[in-house]
Amino acid sequence: MKFRRMTEKDRPQYDDLCRHAFGMSHEHTERFLNWVWQHNYTFGAFDGAKLAAGMWYNLFEMRVGEGYVPMGGVSAVATWPEYRKLGLAKQLMGRAQSHMRDNGCPTSTLIPFKFSFYEQMGYAQALDMQVCEFDPQGIRDLPDEDYDVREIDASCWREMERIHLEFGRRYNGTLRRDRYYWQKICLRKEAGVNRKGYLVTRGKTPCGQIILTMKEPRDFQTSEMTVFFLGWTDPGAERAIFRFFKSHRDQMKNIKVFLPPDFRVERYFARPRITRKIEPKMMFKLVDAAQALKLRVYPKTLSGSVKLALTGDDTAPWNTGTYEIVLASGKIRITRTTPRRKTADAVGISIQQLSQLYLGYYSVTELQEMNAVAGPAKSLKLLESMFPQTPTYIEDWY
Repeated sequence: MKFRRMTEKDRPQYDDLCRHAFGMSHEHTERFLNWVWQHNYTFGAFDGAKLAAGMWYNLFEMRVGEGYVPMGGVSAVATWPEYRKLGLAKQLMGRAQSHMRDNGCPTSTLIPFKFSFYEQMGYAQALDMQVCEFDPQGIRDLPDEDYDVREIDASCWREMERIHLEFGRRYNGTLRRDRYYWQKICLRKEAGVNRKGYLVTRGKTPCGQIILTMKEPRDFQTSEMTVFFLGWTDPGAERAIFRFFKSHRDQMKNIKVFLPPDFRVERYFARPRITRKIEPKMMFKLVDAAQALKLRVYPKTLSGSVKLALTGDDTAPWNTGTYEIVLASGKIRITRTTPRRKTADAVGISIQQLSQLYLGYYSVTELQEMNAVAGPAKSLKLLESMFPQTPTYIEDWY
């Protein structure tokens, strides 16, 4: 089996593999792979000339704390059935992570088909979503305010990106997006699907956004709207979005909305009749832990030192080791120390739990309660200050 980067000549084979593995239409794979080949971070396992397994990642900037760090978004990891159980996907993931590390990308996310499969590769659950379904008839009456909701086309992508980033300031996980994403992915035209984008404005100022789909043709008795992307920059725009939902009460029997896990949707209902659940969405990993720690922004008031005994995994073995971390007025210095085994003065932690701590998904206290981290009290207190617990959320699906 030969492992290498894929080229344009390999595209038809990868197209077939993606359609088989994920049930994509030819139109979907064509649009999807246009984006993939725009960046060409693709990797394949070849049995002679035949593509046996493939994957790709795209390079993003992800919000963490008060700044952004490079992130490799892994997607379309697939193997033909006759080549499974050979460890091809794991080997491809190892090569991709090595490529990320060599190119200054120290973090990664993915949407797993099976969580246990990627846990063995050092990824950990760290990004959830809230899925809400409701009849818009149940939304309580909201006061009229000076906000308008108007349909827009893909030319408004800059306004949508600005709202997206402002809305995402409260969450670790928000991604910076480009024109191609907004125009070709979010607002794409698709057969059989009525996809629309809306801006909420106050005067001439855009302050909210909605992207939704409605399957057509539709039956009034079962008609459903799916809102897969929304955001706002002020509370009035948020209320305008729910007034907009209620305005569909005579056309839609059900509205399905993807929301951040900490959003309290029930306050918009006088008598809540809501299906509301939290679902895991993405896994996260520190591909290069030392570099990721260096790139994170820390409070300028923070000073101290901690020794970290980190256990990595087979796909990124370079993470395993003991690190001396020194913070002075918020600036960090990291050195690798010897011996590599855990010592009494070091905090012992796995790459999965450090990834969750780094992103703010769990606090040090919660990890202690889970028996997932142990060490001197002073060191654990410093880690708690370095990585404050923060709501995590990725709005989109890249």
